[in-house]
Amino acid sequence: MTVVTDYTLDTTAKTITLGTDYTDIKLEEIDRIFNLTKGIEIYNSRTPRKHIALKNQAGMDISLTNGVISYIEDAGMDNTDLIQIIIGWIVLDGGTP
Repeated sequence: MTVVTDYTLDTTAKTITLGTDYTDIKLEEIDRIFNLTKGIEIYNSRTPRKHIALKNQAGMDISLTNGVISYIEDAGMDNTDLIQIIIGWIVLDGGTP
């Protein structure tokens, strides 16, 4: 598990731009995104459609393109809020004994 500290939050565009060390991660590697300042869960891999389901939309609560996370949570967040991004690095070897 890795906690990302290099990011830029843009609440107007509803994006989180990750630092250069994280531009190659995949969506399925993101475990959780939480706004620590406001106590808001932006994304949880265990309930990846929580916010979308409330809006009756298809898809997931976040998308990821070239290190930029787009989210749909629309609670009153500010660009200066402290965000916790947890990336879980899980590698499966295909069951080799």
